[in-house]
Amino acid sequence: MASAAKRVTIYLNPNLYKALRLKALETSRSVSELVNEAVREPFAGDAEDLAAFRERAGEPLISYDEMVKRLKMDRSILLMDFPKKVDLTQDPIVNVVHHGIKRGIRIALQNECYGAAVILICSGIDAMSFLDMPARQEDVTKK
Repeated sequence: MASAAKRVTIYLNPNLYKALRLKALETSRSVSELVNEAVREPFAGDAEDLAAFRERAGEPLISYDEMVKRLKMDRSILLMDFPKKVDLTQDPIVNVVHHGIKRGIRIALQNECYGAAVILICSGIDAMSFLDMPARQEDVTKK
């Protein structure tokens, strides 16, 4: 370990400490090395995210309406134009999306569970694709 390392005191659950010591023995590494790796890992992911944001910082911003327009032109999505005054709060699908899937995604992101958030997003996309497919079709297919 580097001579510039700082000594700290941490309190671990006894079972966690036992598992950590066993892992250190099995891998021929010190407990300090394992703890340093576990603490460093989340920061590495954050650094990758920040680098991606910096890389794309110069890209022009696109409004939501412009993006929908582009997707419609590419036929990536087919959107139904709703009348201006539709009460979507009574729609069960809207309620599932906003109070079920969307809430779960928000909670996962707030707790930095990015893998779970991605799984929920993909599940939501699959569910919406299934709900939007023609009645006689048995499976969701890519056009």
